[in-house]
Order: sequence, then structure tokens, then C-alpha cells
Amino acid sequence: MKIFIQTLLVTLLFSIIGFSFALADEKLPDISKMSEEEINKLPKDVIEKLPIKELVNRMGGDKFALVFPFLLSDALAKLGYFPPPSEKQIREAIQKFQRDIGQPETGELTKGQFEELQLRSTRITDTPVYLPTFGDEIKVYGYSDYLTTKGTWIIEGEKIYAPINHSEIRCRKSQGTCEVFQALTDIPKLRGTGLFGQVKDSYTLRMSNDTFEIISWTDSEVISQTGAKCRTTIMTINIENNEVFQITRNKGDNECDVGIASLPQLEKPRISKLIPGYKFSYAFWINRKKEARKYLNSDYLKLTKETLKPLEAAKDKKKESSAPKEPTKTLPPKMGIMFPLDPFVVSLAGGEGKRFLKVNISLEMGTPEVFAELKENIQKITDSITALLSSKSLEDVYSVQGKFKLKDEITVRVNRYLVEGHVKDAYFTEFIIQ
Repeated sequence: MKIFIQTLLVTLLFSIIGFSFALADEKLPDISKMSEEEINKLPKDVIEKLPIKELVNRMGGDKFALVFPFLLSDALAKLGYFPPPSEKQIREAIQKFQRDIGQPETGELTKGQFEELQLRSTRITDTPVYLPTFGDEIKVYGYSDYLTTKGTWIIEGEKIYAPINHSEIRCRKSQGTCEVFQALTDIPKLRGTGLFGQVKDSYTLRMSNDTFEIISWTDSEVISQTGAKCRTTIMTINIENNEVFQITRNKGDNECDVGIASLPQLEKPRISKLIPGYKFSYAFWINRKKEARKYLNSDYLKLTKETLKPLEAAKDKKKESSAPKEPTKTLPPKMGIMFPLDPFVVSLAGGEGKRFLKVNISLEMGTPEVFAELKENIQKITDSITALLSSKSLEDVYSVQGKFKLKDEITVRVNRYLVEGHVKDAYFTEFIIQ
């Protein structure tokens, strides 16, 4: 019995020792001697056990390594891992905040200052929402009886109410309709508040769908129309060029009552274009973050800027050293100085209000001095070009010869209003017939 117990204890001891050796064998790799590719190939459970500081220094890049302490302290502060500040520290912080907003540094917040503090602290933590469509152009998929596409609507020359939007369009020739399914994300404005003045910190998702009646279907494009109470919208889907745009016009000459409010008249036809959404939403949030970052404590911003200054200086030095020693010769431009005009949208003659021409025109000036003369007479020039375009029929502008003739006519009309200089030519930067 005694021998059996001794044998059992020895077996148990070796088992414990073996288990300890197994734990000892589970050593983490030395990533200081590994490439980024080798680190990325490590199992996920191993990577999760690696010290974050070493990973940041090895893979995060110089800029991220410098700002990492700020990100770490910010995350810990949000979860309450720092001790509550003293009354003196709170008062000093309030004074800095009052200084940043240009108010007397009393150390005691007013109601208005507290609301401003809440708004700024909320906006700085907004979470980006990115749109799903990628690429540089939308894709229109068409079959004999069916057409579909998707993307994000933007408005030319105007700010769109809900920039984070996504639409899917499905057209069926047999049904004679195009359905537009739309998702809009209402994002709080940078300076916006909700009802009763409280800071709005939530997003609202709104879904809608519109039905357009098809008025033309060919192998190259589908044209459809919808008419609400106050406005009429014509949508063109060009299959060959992967283009989708809408032109919205007023119905009537006065403001339109829609029940809860009056819809104002559009000053000019509104042109909306469908584009891939991802790059657009990414740029939107980059700009939003730049604006919101101005709300941060100015001392904090100064500290981060000073931290990154050596890195930026090194980049500038590297850029200077890689620059060519001798100045490169620049070729003279093929065209003169251009004067872009606002887009024109007109109904084509003989189209019974169903054919539209949208054109962007740039004028080539003979000399830079013509700029002032064009600006002085811009209303007369715009009115004259609008009258000219409105007099044209589809047959007049559809062919290449017709477009060249129109360019010459525009040039002649513009030069009628110029005395000291002249315009050499007119160029179409966009020419769309709907």
C-alpha cells in the first residue's frame, strides 16, 4: 500500500511538472525580430496576447505611435478609470473652456455655457456611417425588360439635406414603372439641437419609396417621371454611360402647401445625380471630424501638434531631399484662361416639355483682363445663352456638327457684350440631352 501511494505521488508530481513545462513552452513570439507580414500570419489568439505597446511601435507607424498615449488616456477616461478630479481641477478646466469659447474665465458655468459644453462633447464622439457602393462610377444593369442600379444622390450646386443616403432603382418595362427605394440617415448637425434645446445625439433612419412612370424606354436609356403635389421630377437612366440623374421643377408659380408646412419655390431646376456612395461618405466624415476637432481643448490640440511636429519636420526634410535639383520646364498650356459659367438647364424646342438639355460651358478668354468684363456683363451673357439654347430642337444639338455650330453661336453672342477684350472659344464640359 505504501509503495502504491509513493508511486501515485511520483506520477502526480511528474504530471504537475509536465503541465508546468507545457505552460513554459507557450511562450509568446519576439515580434521585434519579425516582419509585419510574419506578425499578421500569427494565430489570432496569439496576437491578442501580445503587448499592445509593442504592436503599436512595430506596426502602427510613427504617427500612430506618437498619438497612442492620447488615445489610451481618452479611452480610460471615458470608462471612469481615472480618479474624480478635485474641485480646483474642475474650476481650472471650466476656466480653460470659457477661454476657448471667448467668455470671461469665471470658473462658474452659465446655463448657456453648459449647453455649449454638452453640445461639443457630444459632437466630438459622433460615429461615422459609411455607404456601401464603391468605385468611381455607378453600374447600370439592364436587360430586355428589367433595369437596376444603386448609389447615393447628390445635388449639383446645393447641400443635400441627408448626405448619407442610399437608393436602389428597379425599372420594369412590362409594368411601365421605375421604383426608387431610398434609405436616409438623419445625422445631427454640428451645431444642431433637438426639441426643447437638448443636444441631439442619435441618428434616425428613414425609409421611403417613389414610383416613376416610364415615358421612354430604348436600348440606351430609360426616362421616367413622377409628379408630386408641388414639384415634378424627371429621371434619366443612361445604360451606355452608367449615368443616372434627375431634374426637379416647380409646379405652379407660388409656394405649395403640403399640410404641415409650405414648400418654397425652387429658384432654378434642381439637378440630382446618382454616384457611388463610399468615397462621398468617407470625404463627408473626414471633413466633419476636422470641424468637430476644433471643439477640443486648445491646450490638448497644442500638445498633440507639438508631439507630431518632429515627425512632420522629418517628412518635409525627406520631401526636399527627393526634389529634383534643377527646375523642370513646364510646357505652355494648350488652352487659354477659362471662365466657367453656371450650368444651364433648358427645355428643347419642339419637345413638348419632355426633352431637356443640361450643359456646362467654359469660355476661353483672349486675355486675363477679359475676366472683369465678363463678370460685369454676366447676367446679360447668361440670359442670351439661355435664349439661344431654348431655341434649339433635339435635331439641332444631337449631332457633332450641331454642337460645333452651337459653340460658335455662343462665342459670337458673348463677344457682343465685350468691348475691351474678346472670348476665343466656348467649350462644353458637360452636355446631356434628356
